[in-house]
Amino acid sequence: TQIFNASIFDSLLQLGNVYFWFSNSSGLDFNITPTNLSGQWNVSYNVSVLTEGVQSVRFIANDTVSNTNNTFFINFTVDFTSPNVSISIPVNNQNFSIRSYNQTFSANLFDAVAGIKNATLSFDNASGTDFNISLFNVSGVWSTSYNVSSLAEGNHNFKIHTYDFSENLNNSENRNFTVDFTPPNVTINYNFGDFSNFSIRSSTQIFNASIFDSL
Repeated sequence: TQIFNASIFDSLLQLGNVYFWFSNSSGLDFNITPTNLSGQWNVSYNVSVLTEGVQSVRFIANDTVSNTNNTFFINFTVDFTSPNVSISIPVNNQNFSIRSYNQTFSANLFDAVAGIKNATLSFDNASGTDFNISLFNVSGVWSTSYNVSSLAEGNHNFKIHTYDFSENLNNSENRNFTVDFTPPNVTINYNFGDFSNFSIRSSTQIFNASIFDSL
């Protein structure tokens, strides 16, 4: 419920009718008679029942000889929809190493009704402490750069928290990535001794190794 208030008075005559006219966007217009508190005219109304979109309320008053003032109005927005978020960089399950350093994290953010207010990048930091970084807007593309080589080694997840100006939140978009500082484990499986000698008659030999990487 929101309060709509206007100071309404007539210096010569008494006021006749006063009402607040709601446009209701694509719905049916309607009027509400306000309550007068010493010249302060108030209406309390649950704006959440209005149609989503840009709304207006016009303040209409007349005096006892039917002089009417209907020139004052305000616009406001009713917005139930969370922003649209599409992560572009990095791709899901990307791998980073000790030499990856600064990487770009980027997403396309859009809100048709109220517009994007702010966006933050939330890292789970694998086994470390979670932290957030602000994203910056350039023509609808929100991005930041971060040195991923400073993160703990392991599997990571990041999530984008996006608010519009109506305080609707989208925090459902996330991606995984891996920070890996450790080279693969290699074990050579000899079918012959080290420094073995081969001749023209050795034919085909098998060279075999066990190679493993935990990340």
